[in-house]
Amino acid sequence: MKLNVDHGGECRLKSGLRKYACHLTLDPNTVNPHLILSEGNRKVTWVLEKQHYEDHPDRFDCLFQVLCREGLSGGRYYWEVEMDGDQIYIGVVYKGMKRKGDEDDSWIGLNRKSWCLFCSDSGYDFYHPGVSVRRSISDPVPNRVGVYLDWSAGTLSFYSVSSSGTLTHLYTEHTRFTEPLYPGFGFEVSSSSVTLCQIDDRHNQSDHGGECWIKPGPENTRDHGGECWTKPGPENTRDHGGECWTKPGPETWIPKSCKTCDHVEDSTHWHQIEPLTSTVQGVTMFRHKTPRGSYECTVSGLRWLCERDVILKYHFRNWEPYSQLLKDMQYTQGGPLLDITMELGELEEVHLPHCFCLGTNPSLRNEMKILHVEEHGVSLEEVHEVTRFHAKILHPKFSAISLILRLLSWNVDVHCELMLYLTVKRETLIPRLYLFPSNPGQIQAVEQQEIKFQGSKRFPNTRPERSFKLNSYFRLNIPCSTSINPPRVHLIHRDTTPSFFRAVVKMTGIDIAMELFGDDETTAWKEIVPTDEYITDTHSTSAVLGAGRPPERSLTCSTKLQLRSVRTEFVKRVSGPVLNELLDGLLQHTVINQEEMESVKVIAERAEKARDIIDMVLRKGTESCSRMINLLRDIDPYLWSMLQINSVGVPT
Repeated sequence: MKLNVDHGGECRLKSGLRKYACHLTLDPNTVNPHLILSEGNRKVTWVLEKQHYEDHPDRFDCLFQVLCREGLSGGRYYWEVEMDGDQIYIGVVYKGMKRKGDEDDSWIGLNRKSWCLFCSDSGYDFYHPGVSVRRSISDPVPNRVGVYLDWSAGTLSFYSVSSSGTLTHLYTEHTRFTEPLYPGFGFEVSSSSVTLCQIDDRHNQSDHGGECWIKPGPENTRDHGGECWTKPGPENTRDHGGECWTKPGPETWIPKSCKTCDHVEDSTHWHQIEPLTSTVQGVTMFRHKTPRGSYECTVSGLRWLCERDVILKYHFRNWEPYSQLLKDMQYTQGGPLLDITMELGELEEVHLPHCFCLGTNPSLRNEMKILHVEEHGVSLEEVHEVTRFHAKILHPKFSAISLILRLLSWNVDVHCELMLYLTVKRETLIPRLYLFPSNPGQIQAVEQQEIKFQGSKRFPNTRPERSFKLNSYFRLNIPCSTSINPPRVHLIHRDTTPSFFRAVVKMTGIDIAMELFGDDETTAWKEIVPTDEYITDTHSTSAVLGAGRPPERSLTCSTKLQLRSVRTEFVKRVSGPVLNELLDGLLQHTVINQEEMESVKVIAERAEKARDIIDMVLRKGTESCSRMINLLRDIDPYLWSMLQINSVGVPT
C-alpha cells in the first residue's frame, strides 16, 4: 500500500505550515535510561551506558523512547526534527499511554493511544493499529522531517524537509482526537539522535496556550509576554465567567480560489486569527479579544477593524424562523446569520462574509442589503461597500445580522462548498457528498450531523475551481457505485443541514473516481479517493485483496516492525512444539547461538518461552526477524497466516 502523496507531493505553500511552528522541549521525566538529553532538552541521543535517573511514573523503563513536555490540543501546530542515525520513530501520543514494560501498549505507534512515522534508510512507514502504510524513497532520505497537527480537524501530516526547506508530503492520517497529544520519539539503533529544530520563519505564530492579545504588525506575531486570558483551569483551556473556552475552530471558510472572479479586487491587509470556542446549552460560541488593528476570523470569515481594544462574541443562528419572511420580501440569504455581541469596545468597520460570485454579474452589488434581526422584527441597512467575499458596514450596531440579496432573477453565481465524508461498513464504502453555497454556519451543521454517523471520516477533497449557478441541479457519477441517492441535488440555500448525495460502493481495492455534472452535463468537479483513504485496517484489506494471503501492508512494511506488531498474538497462540522447532531453526541459521538456545529451553512456561524467543530475535535486527518469519511460515503455516505477516528480505 503506497503512502498518500497528496497530488504531487511537494508542498507549494512552504511558509504556510511554518506559521504554526510551536516550541517544544523534551521531558526529562519520560526519558529512557539509555537516552541522554542535551542542548536545553531539545536533543536526545541513545547511548549504550545506562544512565541513573530517578524513578518516575512517566518514565519509559524498557523502550528507548521520550516524550515532549507540551500537550497539544485544540489548535494547529507544526514542528521539525533533525535525525542522525537509522530507524527512528517520530510520533504523537496521548498522556495515558503506558510507560512501563515493552508490550504494544507502551510502544509508540502500536496502540490506540499513539501514531508514528518510522524513518529508516529505505523509506518511511506510518503506524497506528489498523493502519500501516509505507513510502519507499529511491533518492537519499532527507534527515529532516516536518510534522503538522490540526487537532480540531483530526489530521496528522508528515513531510520530508529538503536542505532548501522544501516540504514533500509523505502521509496524512485522518481521525478524531479526544485528548491533548504529546510529541514523542523512539530509537532502534544505538548512537542515533533526534534534535528539535528551531524554525526560523518570519511568519511564525505559535500562540497555543490560550488566546493572547495580538500585537498588530506586518507578520501578525503573537505576544507571549503580554496580557492573556488566563485563569487556572484544564490544560489548553481558559475559563471566562464559568464558560470553558478552547482554541480554535475549523479551517478557514473563504474559498482558496475561484477562477470565475479572480479578477475581482479584494483587500488583503487582514490578520487571520482563530477564536476561542465554548459550548453553551448545545450552541457553539466563538470569542475574540484584540487590540487596535484589522482582523479576520478563520472560522466565520468575519472581518473587523477597531481603533482600540475590543472583545466580541458570536454564534451562528438558524435561518429557518426567517425563511418565509425572506421569500415574502423577495430576498435570499447570502451568508451566515451571525448573532454578535460586543463585550468591550466598539468596531469602526465590520465586513460580513457572503457567498455571491461577482465575476459574471458585478451588478449584484446593487441588490445586496444588511438584515438586522431584532427583538420586535427585522430591519434593512444599506451596504457601504461590497468586495469579492465581503460586505462592509461602518460603525455597526449589532443584533443577529447577515447579508441578503434581492432576487430579481435566478441569474446568480455562488461560491460553493463540497464536503466529502466516508464510512466503511464491512466490505462496503458509503460516501456522502454535501453540496451547498459557501456558509460557515452550514459547515458547522454538516460537522455536527456527521458526528451521528458511526465511523464517519472526512476526506480532504479539492474545492470547485469555479462558482456554480444558484437554483441549478447537479448529479454525481461514481462508476463503481451500486447506487447513488438522490439522483440529483438542487443547489439552493437550506435553512438547516445541506443536502447530500449518498452512494454505496463495493470496495474492490482500486481508487474511486467521482465526477459532478451540472444541468448542461459539463463537468463541475472531479475527485479521486485513493485506496489508502478507505482501506484502513487488516480486515478490510484482506477482504479486498482476497483471502488466503496477508494484506498488502505486510508485504511492504519494515520486517522488524511487522514482527514487533504481532508479538502479543504470537505469545498467546504459538504452541510448545512449534517453539522447539523454531529454536532449532534459529540456531541452524545462526540467528542465536547454543548458549542462547539452552537459556530458553530451560524455561518451563510456554508463554514466557515464546516471549523470550521473539524478544531475543527483535534485539538482533531486521535480518534475524526476517529469518524467524520465514521459519514460522514453514513450521506452522496456519499461525503464520493468522498473524498476517510475510517474509521480506533473506531466504531461509
